Order: sequence, then C-alpha cells, then structure tokens
Amino acid sequence: MAYYYKSTAVLAGFFMFVGGLHAANNYFGVAVNSHCEAGTSCPGVAVPYDTSNTLAATIQVTLANGDKYRVNGQSSGSNNSDGTYLPFGPLFQVTYEGNATGGVSAADTIKVDWYGAFQTTIASGSFGLNLYGAFSEGVATSSEVTGCLNGNCQGPAKPPGSFNNGTETYTVDASGGAFAFDNTYTFHFGAGSHVGSYVVINQTTALPPPNITSFQPSSGLAGASVTITGTNFTGASAVTFHHAAASFTVNSATEITAIVPCGATSGTIQVATVGGLATSTTSFTVTSGTCWNAVGDFSVTSNPHGVWSYGWATAFEGTFTSLATSQNPCLGITGVICWWNGDGLPTAAQIIRDTNQAPVSYLTIVAPTDMLWLAIEGNEVIVRWTAPAAGTYSIGGSFSGLDTGQASVNVGVYQDGTTALAAGNISAYGQQYAFNIPSVTLTAGTTIDFIGVDAVTPYNDSVGLIATIAQVAP
Repeated sequence: MAYYYKSTAVLAGFFMFVGGLHAANNYFGVAVNSHCEAGTSCPGVAVPYDTSNTLAATIQVTLANGDKYRVNGQSSGSNNSDGTYLPFGPLFQVTYEGNATGGVSAADTIKVDWYGAFQTTIASGSFGLNLYGAFSEGVATSSEVTGCLNGNCQGPAKPPGSFNNGTETYTVDASGGAFAFDNTYTFHFGAGSHVGSYVVINQTTALPPPNITSFQPSSGLAGASVTITGTNFTGASAVTFHHAAASFTVNSATEITAIVPCGATSGTIQVATVGGLATSTTSFTVTSGTCWNAVGDFSVTSNPHGVWSYGWATAFEGTFTSLATSQNPCLGITGVICWWNGDGLPTAAQIIRDTNQAPVSYLTIVAPTDMLWLAIEGNEVIVRWTAPAAGTYSIGGSFSGLDTGQASVNVGVYQDGTTALAAGNISAYGQQYAFNIPSVTLTAGTTIDFIGVDAVTPYNDSVGLIATIAQVAP
C-alpha cells in the first residue's frame, strides 16, 4: 500500500524508497504478532517537515507450534512540504522457513504492522489503500492475506499468483498535528505450505535475502578497501563493520567494495538490502591506523583546524579563500555551528554542521546530523584536507541534496584543486552521489578538496557532505 495526500490544490505524490542505514530507527516502527521490534516506534513518531525516513527490518519469528517465518523489507516515507507531498509505504515479504523437522507448515497466522507518522498543519487528508503483491508457488491454496490502513481493509487476497485490489481512498485525521499510519497485514499460511514459500507485498517478484560468503582481506586499517562476496547484493542500502557505517560500491549482485570506516572496531560485516540483512560468519579485524572524518572532526575553534580547512571561491577552481567568520549558534539555531564568508544573500558561503540529535529544518533545507552542510549561493564551497605525510590514502563518502527545491549542483573530490578524483551532480532533494577511492598516493602537503559549485541558479543549492580519509600505507 502506498499513500498519497489529496486536496483541492494541485499536488504531486508517488510511491518511492530512499536509501538508509540498516539500523534502529526512532521514527517508524514494525511489529510482528503485536510485538514491537526493539529500536522502532509503535506507533510511529512524527517525521518533521521536509525530512524523509527509512526503516529496514529482518525479523525471524518462531511460532508456538515450532513453525518459523522470516519478515524482511522496509518502509519509507517523505514529508517534504507540510504534508502535501507524502509518499509512504512498505515493501516486504513473509517467508515460511520450516520447523524443527523441516516439514510443511501448519495453519499459521502472521500479523505485521508497519507504523509511520508525519508532522503537518493540515487537519485531514485522503490517502489511497491498495492491497498489491503476489503468492509464490508452494503456498497452500487455503492461504490468504488482508491489508488495512488505520482499520480500513482490503482483501482477503488468495493464491495462486499475483493480486491487486485497486486503490480506495480514506480520510485520515491530523488534528493532533500529525498524520499517523498503522499499516496492518494479516497473513494466513494454509496447512501444507512448503518451506521457502512466501507472500510479497507491493511487488510481484520475490525479495531474496542477501548472503555474505566471504570477504578479502580479513583484516586491515580504517580506510582499507575490502571486497565482499556473496549473493543478492543489488540495491544494497548499507554496509557496516561491527555496526559502523561504511562507504561502499555495489559492483554486481555478487560483489561489493567497501571502505573500513573511521572508528570501526573488530567484528562482523553486515550488508542490508530490501531483501534482508546478511551477516558474515567470521569477523573482520581492524588494525590500528590514522583516519580523519570531515563531520566528526569539524570545529569552529580555528580555521585551519588540524588537517582540515574551510573555504570558498567565487567560481569553480578559483582561488581558495578561508572562511573567516565562525558562528555558534549559526542561523540563530541552538546546536548549529558554521564557518561563513560574512556575505549576505545571494553571495553568502557557509559550511555548517548540525550537532543536535535530530535533523534541523531551516527554510527549505533539512540539515542532518551526520553530514556537513555546504551552503553555496553562487560560489564554490570547499572542505579541504591537507596530507600530513607522504603515503597511500583511501577516500570515501558521499554528497546529498538537502534542499526540497534542489537546483543543480556540481560536486566532486579534487586533488590540488584541479585534478578530479571523483565528480558528479546533485539535482534533486535526497539524491546522493557516492565516491569510493580505495587508493591514491600523495605527498606531504597535497590537498584534497571536497567541493560544491552551482551548475545553474545560485539558489536552492545546499548539499550535504560525508567524507573520510585514511592512510592505508606509508
């Protein structure tokens, strides 16, 4: 089921998914057989204006009769314009995985609730409900599934094959300041359903879970490149080293290249996809090394600050000029700090960090806590790192669109100001450009610039930056 806000105004909405880390999420929630999973919220906590949220889940369920099921998938939603743009819905699968004797199922019932909520000043809205999905082969013909939105239900749908109940609209009250959703699906697996049989929701093909078969090398410094081999990696949303989020590249359905993140400790590797969560059977050993993190190292006490400098230029590849003014608070918001060139709009250049525990909304910008915010306004904004010694380094991270009316911004990683190591473009809110440079040889004093520069109008041009650099060899 996907939900679309409707009013008398001309509005646009669509069902979409946004990437996110496979981790505890304190906005959305998921419950199986009325048990709310740890780290999630049942009911959901309202997502602030102009932010998006994703909750990925892989849940193993063993019923009293010994039958085992897996629930895997994710729910995603965006709240980009005070409730008038509100796509939200889950994509997930329930799979029968056998019992103690490996046999077919008894007659079983699995109830899955996906919870979400969104701040709004609108009193009510109409939202669509469409029970859509498919039964796999091997599901007993006595099986069925029902889908409900806040108590309004469709179905039951029955096997074989796919089902689509069409869209019906229902009014959801928001007088308490938020739209709140309880998406309830009740699955009846008929007696005799085979091991591996499943029901998938909001898609007609299976969501096969990922699997890690090996990784090389088995140990390394923070910043080292690790090749992860397995299956069903397409669309991976996160890779972690002992729960520390890594930058990564999906090379194919069977291979991922990841950079060991700063702050990682020895432990298992995990890969998250909409099909589930894969955990390595052995641990990766993190050896000591030097690592720098643009977000974690950010400071307004001095510029330069250690190996980091914060600057701007009036045009791409222009002369680097240090941002001379620090502000705490920045923009008048407690917990937001920045460096600034002292100009007003439309020529202000800033590098900003939100140090709060939750995203901060400012005008049309959403400032996450895990990114630096490059406010460009017709300039080139530059986060510069200077190599402290000769050696081989790895560079990883990403740029993201932060403005809900995002204009086109060119982004990239440049050596000594002009040599492109990675270059891309951000032209939509939430769009990401990831970079993963596993090995670059530098001399002492070489600069690495992370830049954002307008490709079109000098408005709606803020981008987020995550960047880590590690020395991987002398």
